[in-house]
Amino acid sequence: MHKWPNIVYTCIIFSFRIGNDDKSKSFINALSRCGDLLLQFDPPVNAWPFLLSLPIIGHTENNKRQDGNLDINFASFEYEDWPLNNEYERPKFSSFDSQYSIEMLESLGYVFTDKYTKSTTAQNLLQKFERDHQNSFHNFCSSLYKALIDTHCLHLDDFINRNMQNTPASNKEVEFVFVRQLTLTPMRMIFKPLEPELGNRALHLRGVEKYIRVRIREENDEPFDRLDEQIRSRFRTKMLTNGIVCMNKTYYCIGASTSQMKNFSYWFTTLDNGETIDQIRAQFGNFLEIKNLATYVARIGLYFTTSINTGVKESQNLKKRKEIRSNCRYV
Repeated sequence: MHKWPNIVYTCIIFSFRIGNDDKSKSFINALSRCGDLLLQFDPPVNAWPFLLSLPIIGHTENNKRQDGNLDINFASFEYEDWPLNNEYERPKFSSFDSQYSIEMLESLGYVFTDKYTKSTTAQNLLQKFERDHQNSFHNFCSSLYKALIDTHCLHLDDFINRNMQNTPASNKEVEFVFVRQLTLTPMRMIFKPLEPELGNRALHLRGVEKYIRVRIREENDEPFDRLDEQIRSRFRTKMLTNGIVCMNKTYYCIGASTSQMKNFSYWFTTLDNGETIDQIRAQFGNFLEIKNLATYVARIGLYFTTSINTGVKESQNLKKRKEIRSNCRYV
């Protein structure tokens, strides 16, 4: 229990990490979709002594700490009951990029879904924009995604009206492939905007639409210092057993290069009817003779190492292998 003048607040410290998928907990599921902390003061006038006791920018005369000052943004809210019939319904688009874009926004949780569900105007504008400007839709959704992260109180209708006329069309460079990105945390799965990559042999072999690049991160998007057993269990389940669902398909971990694994970054792929992960890896080559696990993982990882098309075509003369005899030995 800590005290400021006229203020009493309680600090609760949890000694465990949330993220175990073994049990379905509706509260944890709801909590994982929230992005803000709400502090309620009663009476409201007590909020100012609390805020002024912090090293806030603009109030540092009596507080000499200049490093790490806080820039606090706040807004007033009007409380109202949420109608039971206001259920979020995901819009359906025919374009691959458009459908991924809406699922990317949805992964932000209530920050997006509540605003979208509440506003018929936003629903109509987004769907009309996708029909009329399909090539610009992902760029627009990426801008909206970043704006919602920066300002959780963003007015969705105003943002759409202000920006839908000023969004450039996607300019996909020929030498790049645009890959879906996912951040997997102990509590959430957050889809990110498409990112350009130089590509690798696995993408060229099966197509970019069959892959998602997954990065394992803390809730604040920072790399893990260590993984306790509960968090390891969740990630193992997602990577090897349950997989990750995106656009009505399930994706499973298939491999990563050595440098990618050091950064907790992995490639996930979807399976066609009846396919297995072993069958997909067999398309990369014959690895049955490799008995050492580390060597096996490294060989698979070579297919996910960045590769660049040089444009050089193999000569017909080189395609025909010739046996050259020299001193009665084959070279």
